[in-house]
Amino acid sequence: MLLLVWVVLNQNVTTPCAIAFDHAVLAVRHLVTAKRNFQRLGFVVLAGGSHAGGLTHNALIPLTESSYLELLAPAKPGLGPLLRFSRRLGLLPPLLASKSPFARYFARHLAAEEGLVDFALHCPDLQTTLHRAHRAGLHFDGPYPGARTKPNGQKVAWQLALPHPNMASMAKIPFLIQDETPRERRIPSLPDNSNCHPNGATSAAQLILSPPNLATWTQAMSALLGHPPSHRDPIRTTFNLGPVQLTAQATRTPLSLHLNSAAPARQLDLRQTHKTHIQLI
Repeated sequence: MLLLVWVVLNQNVTTPCAIAFDHAVLAVRHLVTAKRNFQRLGFVVLAGGSHAGGLTHNALIPLTESSYLELLAPAKPGLGPLLRFSRRLGLLPPLLASKSPFARYFARHLAAEEGLVDFALHCPDLQTTLHRAHRAGLHFDGPYPGARTKPNGQKVAWQLALPHPNMASMAKIPFLIQDETPRERRIPSLPDNSNCHPNGATSAAQLILSPPNLATWTQAMSALLGHPPSHRDPIRTTFNLGPVQLTAQATRTPLSLHLNSAAPARQLDLRQTHKTHIQLI
């Protein structure tokens, strides 16, 4: 009996916290316009803040499973067109050479078209996760400090690990985040203890993406998460990230997000809203 108790206690101490879906990133050209458009669609959009370095700022759409959708935009007028023009001419790398790794990573998103461009996984123990990833041959840069200042002046800080942008094996691998300040300071919640947005949206249900090579991506994600997929066949792989499913499929598709709805799903024309592929289910 004593041996059994010791084993149970020891397992509880050594079992790491699970990696979970943290947030999806939606690149937009104008933050004020994007906030207004998503509010018209029945979403609660909260003020985010300005990121350290002054390159980007954001607004947040909270979700009830402790995640959110981030609206990310250039912080300065004219910066977006400059990034897109530099990208077309192949001048983006020298333009960003003096910027922080955090700024360079997200500037590449802002230099592309609008839409869902990336997502993050929350790692309660980022160093352990990175050690496991590196042993499996996965190349992350960092961790780097990240921060933003909320409109009320409160600072939010975290650590980021970014998939190496020039490694083909890291295509469609998410970036990793660990909070330095209390997590609830960064993760927003719906106001007034509400359980859903006015349009019925509640929580993230599924992320769908299309990696260049499904088998390579599946192997990489299995190593990163420390467990195999919950489903795998020749055309589709699914990992469970707590209540959120992460699904990769062989057919070409943009990054898409399915949200649970507390009411019969409304037909929202989200594909035309900043090229966002979001669906209420």
